[in-house]
Amino acid sequence: MTVFFSGISRALLRTCALFLCIACASFGAPSIAHSGMIPPVMRASSVPLSPDLQYFIDVTGTMDVEEAAAPANSQMFKPLDVKALPRVAGVMWLRFTLAPLPAGGRSQAMLLDLGADIPSDPVLYEPAPNPIGDGVEWREILPAHRNVLLLPEPGPEASCLLYTP
Repeated sequence: MTVFFSGISRALLRTCALFLCIACASFGAPSIAHSGMIPPVMRASSVPLSPDLQYFIDVTGTMDVEEAAAPANSQMFKPLDVKALPRVAGVMWLRFTLAPLPAGGRSQAMLLDLGADIPSDPVLYEPAPNPIGDGVEWREILPAHRNVLLLPEPGPEASCLLYTP
């Protein structure tokens, strides 16, 4: 038995076949899932971190790292979407979480390149246990050449803050 299709039906059949092929190909294709944590080992030499960043704009420009990291301000951080940033004056705080190393894993040096467009010197704050009390001590990491920061070694899951005046 032979089936013939008219011109419109043939085009519709080709379109459906094309969508079916795309759906099948994308179903098996690996996707990059963003868990909100930066993995301790990168699979490529250059990886965009923006999907894992959250931001908060301090419009007063007076907050220090303790205030920005306070639990009361936790809900002020929103997922970073560079195209939809509000046009307000202030200090931007970026927050990201470094995932811990898996058991037996080896760490590698990771650099965060902010590029030359940051108007002032950014400061990366790494949380560390306070040896005297129960609180957190914030260590400053200053940029090297061209606003490149060395990220801290992965340890227990910890959120770092980046101050960009």
